[in-house]
Amino acid sequence: MAARKKIEEFITERQLDLGLTNQDIATGIGYANQNVISMIKKGRTKLPIDKVEKLARVLSVDESKLMRMALNEYMPDTLKVIERCLGATVTKNELALLEIWRDATNHEDPSIPEHKIRGLRAGFVQTMADQSVTE
Repeated sequence: MAARKKIEEFITERQLDLGLTNQDIATGIGYANQNVISMIKKGRTKLPIDKVEKLARVLSVDESKLMRMALNEYMPDTLKVIERCLGATVTKNELALLEIWRDATNHEDPSIPEHKIRGLRAGFVQTMADQSVTE
């Protein structure tokens, strides 16, 4: 499995994909000056957690995904406690998969034998691999 991207790499990649300047990002999350964005991208300062939601909107990414990424990088123990107490963060794409599951099971929440879980996992991995080849 590939290593997780660091926040600064993720921001830079999305910025390039969207053609945004550091000032565009700074303005979008409520900073007058782009210096803090440069510092975040260079790993010199952390992305403030209270700016994650706005940054997700600026970068056109799921807020839950970016929040989980930030917490996992900056405060992994805190993320574990939050997810134990409140449940795991779920992205919009993950929710879509949950809806497929619920529809397929008539909302009955059946138990799944281990061999079926392995089959579902293998099928899902193959489907996602097929998708990345066609993109």
